[in-house]
Amino acid sequence: MGTQIAKIGTSMSKKARQLALAEKIKQIDEELNKLGIKDMKYRIPAAIANPETQQNNINIAGIVDINMLIRFIAYFRNMQEAYKIVDKEHNLPKGFLLKNINGYFVQDILNDLNLRLNCILNADKINILTASKAKLMPFLDEENRLINALQEINELAESIKK
Repeated sequence: MGTQIAKIGTSMSKKARQLALAEKIKQIDEELNKLGIKDMKYRIPAAIANPETQQNNINIAGIVDINMLIRFIAYFRNMQEAYKIVDKEHNLPKGFLLKNINGYFVQDILNDLNLRLNCILNADKINILTASKAKLMPFLDEENRLINALQEINELAESIKK
């Protein structure tokens, strides 16, 4: 990444620098996507029931213990597998989706648990990428900022449709 940035110099036209800058930001976003980190937005807005001690709720975004995350992921994956067996045995109504005690979809909980695990395991790389992007964004011209904003809105609209 560093050698390509060095090529963006005064010998380039303003338009060429803007294109190179936009490309660099796109590469950073692609790296974040590879890590499973899009916008680092969790689907569950509040705490979920802790599967290990039902009397305590836990906020997924606040978990720092990797072992706990792995246990929770295993617990909810097992729940999903058991649901599939029950569905097969009893032919549940179409559109019936598995929810936990709090009423959240298990798939959303698994998404957030995996997102949190990725955040912890890749924290250094994520911090470097997001800091790099934050430094580059102010230098984008208005047209490229508009293009980025429209792309983000389109991606958001697509994720809502799912």
